[in-house]
Amino acid sequence: MITVKPLIIINKQNHWRCKMRMKRTSQMSIYEISVNHEIAHELGKISGWMDNHLEILNWVEADIQRKNLKDTGRSGMTIESILRSGLLLRYWQWTYDELAFHLTDSAVNRGFSRLPLRLYPKASALQGAISLIRAETWERISQLLVRGALETKLESAKVIRIDSTVTDSPIHAPWDSSLLGDAVRVMSRMMQDARQRCPELSYTCHQRVVKKLVTAIRNCKGDEKRRAYYKKLIKYTRKISGIVQDTMLMHGEWSDWVAKAAHYLPLIGRIIDQAERRAVKGEKVLAAEKLTSLFEPHTDIIVKDKRCVQLATRSTLAAASTA
Repeated sequence: MITVKPLIIINKQNHWRCKMRMKRTSQMSIYEISVNHEIAHELGKISGWMDNHLEILNWVEADIQRKNLKDTGRSGMTIESILRSGLLLRYWQWTYDELAFHLTDSAVNRGFSRLPLRLYPKASALQGAISLIRAETWERISQLLVRGALETKLESAKVIRIDSTVTDSPIHAPWDSSLLGDAVRVMSRMMQDARQRCPELSYTCHQRVVKKLVTAIRNCKGDEKRRAYYKKLIKYTRKISGIVQDTMLMHGEWSDWVAKAAHYLPLIGRIIDQAERRAVKGEKVLAAEKLTSLFEPHTDIIVKDKRCVQLATRSTLAAASTA
């Protein structure tokens, strides 16, 4: 086997650099996937399908080798290895750290990805390369796979499984007390901004007493005490909400401030309503009616297969049931 060395270029700073990424691994191992296991056989069939459709490498190359990318630099992973590593990432639903570990630890995964010898990419390198593949390219590959399955009558496509993978929202635990505290904090900042615009505007900040009430609710024992604290907290929140609403009506010329108030006031109204129903009146509020975050209002409560409860974005709710 003849080994072809990459072309070496010396730039003006006398740094050694080599040509851009190769499309395919030049020398593949004959022991690519040799484990006698069902999953290894499945990966072998996927690998064979990809070898029969090398045009997908051109699609991925168009995403990775951008027009403004210079024709110099380290060669790194091949286009083929990037695509195959991306498929493993989605096949196993790994994180990039987990993918980096399994590409180092597993001979089957390394063989499937066709990584060159002595190349062990880190999670940051994998993420930087795989994330360059556009969603349209992944969809194009999926369409090619489905068309092939239909032509060979391997699949009729009469029954479709909807992906119900949820994506956790970056929010804290949605306690009623913390949501009310968030509402008061946001409105207090808005009123401080309003006073800077109009010094004659009078406003007393209640954020300190609200923080104490939120802490007291978390630490108190007994429903009666907790209910009394909630009544005070809701009273302060409703009072400040009224002040913000009056300020919005008086100063309609503050277009940016009014737009911000018009966004938050309906959400704060929902928070007050659900806190009063749940914590004071003892009612049950349906998951579909609950607001779990003032800053991520699109977040929903999801229960999959009667397992743990997850707080996820509404765009990923397909085939998931609400609590």
